[in-house]
Amino acid sequence: MLSLYRRDKVTSSERAKLSRAGVKTNLRSNAEWVYYVEFDDGYTPTDEQIVMLQYALAETFDPDGLCYKSFLGSETIIEIGPQLSFETTWGSTARGLFHAIGIPQLRRIERARRYGFVDGLSAELETAE
Repeated sequence: MLSLYRRDKVTSSERAKLSRAGVKTNLRSNAEWVYYVEFDDGYTPTDEQIVMLQYALAETFDPDGLCYKSFLGSETIIEIGPQLSFETTWGSTARGLFHAIGIPQLRRIERARRYGFVDGLSAELETAE
């Protein structure tokens, strides 16, 4: 399974949701999207297919913000996303798009949101895990 990471910022609405979940909102935090891409068994995508995949997943205003390594450093990381045993509507739509642009070997794609907390997490949240 291929993992691609796209850097992003934490929005004010996300900060509010994290606060309701018990995460201190005054923490310095970073965010990114991670895309999990699975191809047919034994298939290695061509360079052209990789370029198409990267172009479709990258932000147009930040094309260098998509890579194979996480943008989050040694922070405490929380990942929020679907169970990989289920296909979401986003994943189904994205798979259809990639099939239409010439990557029919793409079996599955899903995305998850990752938060990196530079200052750690609150004690209440750590004990709830």
